[in-house]
Amino acid sequence: MADHHPVKLLNLTGMDENVREILKEQGLSDNEQWLNLIALYQGNPLWLKLAATLIKDVFSGRVSQYLEGHLVLPEDLKALLTMQFERLTKTEKITLVWLSEEDNPLTITQILNKGSISRSELSNTLQSLLRRFLVEKQEDGEIYFTISPIIKEYCLIV
Repeated sequence: MADHHPVKLLNLTGMDENVREILKEQGLSDNEQWLNLIALYQGNPLWLKLAATLIKDVFSGRVSQYLEGHLVLPEDLKALLTMQFERLTKTEKITLVWLSEEDNPLTITQILNKGSISRSELSNTLQSLLRRFLVEKQEDGEIYFTISPIIKEYCLIV
């Protein structure tokens, strides 16, 4: 059966050159560290622009100095994430907190063992979080779920 619904989201790829242009326009140095910065912010152009502004203002554009310490979330990015988190259900927020407390990705069974949530509710929660790009799914024989360092840091400070 074909899906004839309007597109609800569009996963963009091939943004590497555009993202690099953002970093170049901000006058960031340490080009060899740009890929690490891009990976940290999942290639999200808005997140990278906000981080690049912080790096320019506080670290004089030196990406390596920014990356050597504890992750710093720009206030503008915190505000954007807060708006997004305010729309989440209680179960979605709890699931993100559970994932943020772990250093390694978790299986569905491991997440279920963290609290009193049904498998059905967790499945729906994970689907919602995946669609919002707040959770990442990894497959290596088994299916694992994790969150990006940015989302993890946000969960730990709120």
